[in-house]
Amino acid sequence: MVSLSAVRIGADGVLLAVFAAAATISLLSVDSPTYWFPAFITVSGTLAAGYNLVADLLRVRAGHSLTEGEIVDIGASVSDTHDDTHDGTGSEDGTGSLAGRILALSLWLVALPLLGLVIPFFYASLIWLVALLRFQAKQKWLFVVASVAVFGVVLNVLIVLLEIRMPPAILTGLG
Repeated sequence: MVSLSAVRIGADGVLLAVFAAAATISLLSVDSPTYWFPAFITVSGTLAAGYNLVADLLRVRAGHSLTEGEIVDIGASVSDTHDDTHDGTGSEDGTGSLAGRILALSLWLVALPLLGLVIPFFYASLIWLVALLRFQAKQKWLFVVASVAVFGVVLNVLIVLLEIRMPPAILTGLG
């Protein structure tokens, strides 16, 4: 039987090959200003996939399992960790709590474009990220502030470098 570590190394290699091919194609078309963003994403993805492959190879060489302590059966992990107890709603299988989590995440995804209708998208994305990290992910304020600051700087650099014209808020005209 093939070990899960070997499968993961193979998947890392395939992911690196796909990103490297996409980066090569994007970099060949970089003379057009609209191709800067795909080139940025594909080169970043290639670097991340390469790092992941090297890190996994080093862990395997050191004799560690790549899947030990990780969730490898997502379906079982959802039911095992979140739906252990009967919540009194008449649903023994716990689907009410799973449906609630899905609804909450869906509402968070809808909230960003709705917020972008009222305030400019750059600021809307920062406010949305603060709310998501603090209230949905329940992160500490220090982590939230640091993460949003880094995200804001990276997003602003991309907007300036790629000369992206951000549209104003549709309902208020701000921006």
